[in-house]
Order: sequence, then structure tokens, then C-alpha cells
Amino acid sequence: MPVMRRNSRGSSLVEVMAVVTILALLASVVGVAVQGVFPRARNQAWSVSMKGLQGACDVFYALWGSYPVEGEQPVPGGPLASPLDLQAEGGDGRPFAARLRSLPSSDAVEAGLARDRARLYYGVNYLGRVFATTAPPPWLAETPVFLPEHPGGIPLFRVGIAPVPEGGGPTGGGSGGSGDQPGKDEGTDGRPGSGEGTGEQPGSGGAGVSQVVLAPGQVAPVLSTGVEERGGALVPTRGPTLSPHESLPVAVAGAGAAVLGGGLYLLGGQGNADRILYQPSPDEEWQLLPTRLPYDAGLATVASVGGKAYLLGGTTEAAGRGIWVYEGGAGSLRQLSCTFPAPLVGAAACGHEEKVYVFGGFLGGVRSAAVFVLDPETETLEQLPASLPMALVGAAATAVGDRIYLFGGETVGGWSDRILAFSPRTGAVEDTGHRLPVASARLAAAALEGVVYLLGGAFGDVRNPTPLNTVWSYLPDRGVTRLSPALSFGPGRWGAAAASWGGDVYFCGGASGPTVQMAQVVRFRWQEGRPRPVVTLDAQLYSLGAVAGRAGDIYVVGGTAAVVGTDQVRRVTLADGKVQILGFRLPRPVMNAPCVRVGNRIFVFGGRTMLGYVGERLNQVTVIDLDTGTVARAQSLPRGAEGMAATSFRGRVYVFGGLADGGPTDRILEFDPVSYSLEELSIRLPSGRQQVAAASGPQGIWLVGGRAESGLLDEILLFDPVEGSLRQVARLPVPLERAAAVTWGDRLYVLGGMAPGGTSARVLEVDGEGTVRAMPCVLPAPACGVAVVLDGNMYLVEDGGVVLEVVPRPRMVWRVDGGQVGSWRLAEVRGSGKVELNFRSSPDGLIWTEGVHDPASLPPARYLEVEAAFVLDSFPRLERICLLHR
Repeated sequence: MPVMRRNSRGSSLVEVMAVVTILALLASVVGVAVQGVFPRARNQAWSVSMKGLQGACDVFYALWGSYPVEGEQPVPGGPLASPLDLQAEGGDGRPFAARLRSLPSSDAVEAGLARDRARLYYGVNYLGRVFATTAPPPWLAETPVFLPEHPGGIPLFRVGIAPVPEGGGPTGGGSGGSGDQPGKDEGTDGRPGSGEGTGEQPGSGGAGVSQVVLAPGQVAPVLSTGVEERGGALVPTRGPTLSPHESLPVAVAGAGAAVLGGGLYLLGGQGNADRILYQPSPDEEWQLLPTRLPYDAGLATVASVGGKAYLLGGTTEAAGRGIWVYEGGAGSLRQLSCTFPAPLVGAAACGHEEKVYVFGGFLGGVRSAAVFVLDPETETLEQLPASLPMALVGAAATAVGDRIYLFGGETVGGWSDRILAFSPRTGAVEDTGHRLPVASARLAAAALEGVVYLLGGAFGDVRNPTPLNTVWSYLPDRGVTRLSPALSFGPGRWGAAAASWGGDVYFCGGASGPTVQMAQVVRFRWQEGRPRPVVTLDAQLYSLGAVAGRAGDIYVVGGTAAVVGTDQVRRVTLADGKVQILGFRLPRPVMNAPCVRVGNRIFVFGGRTMLGYVGERLNQVTVIDLDTGTVARAQSLPRGAEGMAATSFRGRVYVFGGLADGGPTDRILEFDPVSYSLEELSIRLPSGRQQVAAASGPQGIWLVGGRAESGLLDEILLFDPVEGSLRQVARLPVPLERAAAVTWGDRLYVLGGMAPGGTSARVLEVDGEGTVRAMPCVLPAPACGVAVVLDGNMYLVEDGGVVLEVVPRPRMVWRVDGGQVGSWRLAEVRGSGKVELNFRSSPDGLIWTEGVHDPASLPPARYLEVEAAFVLDSFPRLERICLLHR
């Protein structure tokens, strides 16, 4: 074997050049990768400082109720400005000590901040977002401003000030008007427009006159709360309601429903035997028709296509093989020539594109997974090659788009929670991956505007089932959402018949037990101004704590899903409806404990570990740091207590009452969220009480209702920590405990709560004078919970896990630019119902006048703010507002 020897001579020129070339290539790659690293790092440091400033401003707002400014008083609803020294760094996290870190000149140019170390101005828009800019106020919509996520700069309107788009703002005499005389039509508030008698037309222009039209698709609002666009107009958003309707003449369960010729028909069912019930319109009484079914169909499988209803089996006798067609009215039923291979009972059926599809059931007394298709035109019945993934009885079926969806059902192993999808085009059955919140069967299902609504069902012990009283909605792209309302005014039910009719869903009859049929009919509908569910938690939690977060989040702390409390903290993101269980845990499971957020920390006061006599009342104050994701014990209460009320006011957190081992307490505690010190105040509540609702307002802290040893309380107290005073300012219409209370705008709102006669669904409004008014918008169902305000919207986190958006006074706000200083005039308002208008003007977009109802009484100004408040008890509809500026 030859021996390999190392070459001892030097490298050749070619080898050296090769090495140099390789090194050069590597250097170029590294150079490209490294280029910009240091500027990016400094920009990132600047962004972190900006986030720190946002946090400091949030702390300041939580402590003092306003954002920090310099040289002027805060202006509600407007941006606030203050110069900030860029050279200072560090600080202890308190307002005015947190400083932006300056960037070197070259990096400042790259970031779009400045060419040198110039002074930055920071502002806080009406949503509480902090921005930085080199331009001193007054600011315009196109002023470049800088956010941590946009260090290169974006227009100011992106963070709260809306521009007037081309063609939608002042046109100087454009053609956007209707040609009607201004003031000819009455405004939605019942008064004529202010242009009456001038002879000017909204679209006619004229020397020095410009026009602004506020209408859907014209000028983007800077604030929209509880308002949506529908049918070319602005109306209050809709929420679900479930209400009793015209009762059936007989109790019935398991009937089949069909809408034929404008009327609603119920065929068969337990209690109805071989009869047909008919309602010509929702406003008329039900009739019992003389037409009879060919046999008693206790579980009637019915589907309709082409204006005809088809009765598919429904009895274990030989007649149950037959298929019968019914055209409505007093006409008789006709049997088709095709039959099932064996008697069919308990199947699900749905019509789709002139054919009827039948799923599962008992076929010849045996559970079936078969899928049949009926062609009414040729009167042929075919069993498809595809089958259900398991034998299924008592499922609910309805069509959405190009698919038929099956919900729940009973299998050999018990109830099913699966949602299956069948494609009539391919004949395939798929598991959607979505699940019902509760495994159940014999739900009532109907589709409306692409959404499936499900009521009730049987669950629990298959031999002795329990009826559900829930309402669920299903969207194929999102899954199941548990709606509020529940069926709170009646018992749960299974086997109800469901049909979409006249824009609503009707659930007819049902059974609350094996031998208990019902005659009740309930109507599910969406009504304007009703609170609407926006998110459903992943668990049905009760006695939970909740606070509003920063970026569109709500944090849910603790609560109980059964008897034992939970140690979990959930983050609910309203933008996408996601619910996330955070990675850290509370020191112990906790329920019935109030929570308060100060800055980016949440403080939890006391609570209980579980229900009953074995549960321990806690005495700890727990702090959750959302920035670091850590949980620690901040302080100890004088004694363990649950059911306290807590809220922050001007830099301190105040804790009221609670139930201790010795009974309800009348103590008021003051907690410092900075030093974690705790002090018991000398002032006391009028009596020991628990389950009080507390909310901070400009005047002090409102305390609503509660329970004392004497019973429920109807008092509304106002506590002023500055003066150390406590006085009663109003009384509730009925005593309440466990209500939700929150200040929204300049008023206090009380939502739900436990009253002597049961849980309340009312929304009460309390103004600064102590006047209590029941609002026309009520909760979809009676509820208890915790209310928070987030990004100008009010949300109720209900016991049970549904998050409702509640808007007692829907409103929209626009800000428009006239281009120059001039007078403003209201030329026209189109709509119906009552919409209250309020106007403010500003010469610079920063300082605004007091609000007035007629813009003609405002001083000449360049900018105008228009607020439209919708009065819910008048079915308001706003089509357009026309303004003139000269």
C-alpha cells in the first residue's frame, strides 16, 4: 500500500486566490447580513422606550383618570400634546420619568424621526394610544407620527383622527346633494334642518360654500359604538332575543316542520299523533287541520323542497317504509312509488337543490349509518355508497351553502358531540372537527342567513336524559358559539321542531321529559340595540373576575366551572374571538374575588377556593404582572373574605365589604399599587355587606346594591376618597346583588344582578343627578357578571362564559375639515326614528368647544365634530347628514 506524504511546499498562487475569493464572498454575505443591524437595534430600543411610555401613561390614567399633559388642561375626546426631552434616559417607571431614548442623527433619518436630536412631541389620541412626532400641534390628519410598530412614520389618522376622503368631504360645490331644498325634510330628531328658507340646495355649491355629506361609505367616523351599516343606512347593531310566541293548541314533541306557501306546518309528533298543525302567519293563531297523516308518527322525519313537504317513514310498522308528499293547506297526502328497504324511525333529513337527503335512524329496528337520496321528480330513492362514520339516531340536519350539516345524535356508545358535513355534490361525509359544547341528541336546528341556530337537546344519562335550555349558533368557518339568551323563561327541551320563517327562527313544542310534551313556541330573532355576544369562553365559568386589558383584551381571572375554583388566567382577544389560557397560574384556585388592573398589573383581592362549607376564604392580595408573566403575593388582608368590591381611584385601589367567617363586613380598605401598603380607613359602610358592585367615576366611587344580613339592598352610594365622605345618592328600582357596574361616558350603568324575584336582565342608567332610568335595551337573558370598558365599548362577562357587547346609547362621531375657518350649518338630515345630533367645533383640531345641538350657534372654525346618538326605543335609522361650510 503506498504511503501518503504531506506536501511541504507553500500554497500556489491559484490556491491563495481561491482562498481570498472564498473569504471575500463570505465577507460580502456577512456584510450584507450585518448591514443595518445597529440601526435596527437602536430603533428597537426606541420602540421599547415608546412602549414604556405607553405603559407609564396607562398607569397615570389608571391613577388620575386622565392622560399626562403639559401646559394645558386635558380635552376629553381630543389628542393631548407635551414636549418630551429626548436626552433623558432611565426612570422609575412613573409618568414623566419614562423618557424616549434618542437616536443618532443617521438612524433618526432612517427611522423618519428627525435629522438631528430635535425635540419630539408626544400625543395621546382618544383611544389612549401614545404617538410621537416632530411636528408641534396643531396636528392634521396627514401629520406623520411614529408608533413602536411603525418607526418609519404613518399618518395621524391611523391612530385616531380620520381624514375626509376624496369625494366625501368638503367639495366646494360638488354634486353629492339630492337636489331637495335644505330644511324641507324634518331631521330624525323631529326638528327641521337649519337651512330652511335660504334657497340653497345641498348639492348646488355657490360662492365660498362647501358641502360635507356624512353617510355610509362617505366619511369614516373616528368613533363607532354599537352602530352598523345595513341597507344603505346606519342603524344600531343587532343582538339575539328569545321570546315566547303564539302557543300550539296541543302539546307536541318530535314533530316535523315545513314552511309551505307562506305558512308554517307541523306534522305528527308525540301528542299530535297523525294530525297537522298550521299557522298562516306569525300574528295568527295555530289551526288543527282536518288532513291526517296515514299513521301515527311520534318521531316525524320531514324535509321540504320545491314547495312540498315529504314525510319519510316515522313508524316501526310496515307503513314506515313509505314516503309521502304534502303540498299544504287542506290537501291530502300522496304516497310516492319508492320505499325504504325497511321501516325508518328517528332519521335526520334535509332538502337541498330539489332533492331530499336522509341520514341514519333506526332502519328495521337497527341503528343505521346509511345515507339515502330521494329524487322527487322521478320518485326514486337511492342509498349512496358513502355512509356516516357511525350509526346515528336523532341527529339534527340543516343545509348551509353547498353542504348539509349533522349535529349530535345518539350512537351505540351514547350521545355524540360531533358535527358532520355531507356534500351532495361528491356524496362524501366528513367530520368538520368542530364539536358541540355538550354531547346531545334531538336538538332543534334551523339556518338563517348562513348561520345555524340550535336549541335544547337531550344529554346526560341516556336512559333518563336531561333537557338542555341552551341556544347555540354554528358557523362552518368558526364552529359553535354558545349564545345568550338561554331558555330562561321555560324548562329545557328536546325534540322541538325548528323552521326559519319570515326572517326569524321558530322553535315549536318539544319535551322536557320522557312523557312531558310542551305547547310553547319560542321565536329567536335579532333586534336592533340588543346586546350581542362577541366571544364565548372555553369553559362555563361562574363567580369570575375580569378586567380590561390594553390592546383589545379582556383578562378573566379564576372562577369556578363546578364547585372548585380555578387557578387559571385567560386572555380574551375581542378582535378575533380567541381565548387563551396563559402559561402562569394563581397561587391557589380562586372564585368570587374582585380584580383591578393598574398599568399592566392585575391585583386580585381575597376570594374563595371552592363552594360550600369546606371552601376556604382567602386573605391574600395577589399581583399578576402581565409584562413578565409572574404571579406573586403582594399583601395580606386583615382577614379572609370573599364577595368584596374593588376599584381604583386616583392612584389607589379601594376594597369594600365582603363576607368573612364572622359575617358581612363594613370595612373600607385602601391599597397602594406601588408600595403594596394596605390601610383600613376610619369611614365605614352603612352596614356589613357583600356582593356589592363598584365603579369609579369623576365624582368618586359608586357602590351599587349588595347583600346585608337583613337581605338584599337597593342603595346606590357615592364614596369620595378625597373628602372621605360616603352618602346615598339614589335607589335601585329593585334590590340587587352580584350586579355588574361600570361608568361609560359620564354615567353609571348597572347590568343584570340577582333580585328578590330572580336574576335580572335590565340595564339601568344613573346620571350625575342620581336619576335612575331603565334603558330600552335589555340583556338577552337574565345574568350576573363583571362589566368592563375597552376601547370605548362596554362589555359584560357573564357568569357562564359569554362576553356581551352592551351599548345603551349607540353613537357615531365624525370629524370633518372645512379647509379654512368658516361657519357651519346643518342643511339636511335623512332617516327615521330618533337620532340626537351634537356638534363641536375647533380652530386647530386640538381645542374643542362645548357641544351644542345646532352647529349654526358655534363660532366660525375649520374643524367640526358631529356626534349622532341613536335612541333605541324609536327604531332609529340614519341615512345621511348634510352640512354646509362657508
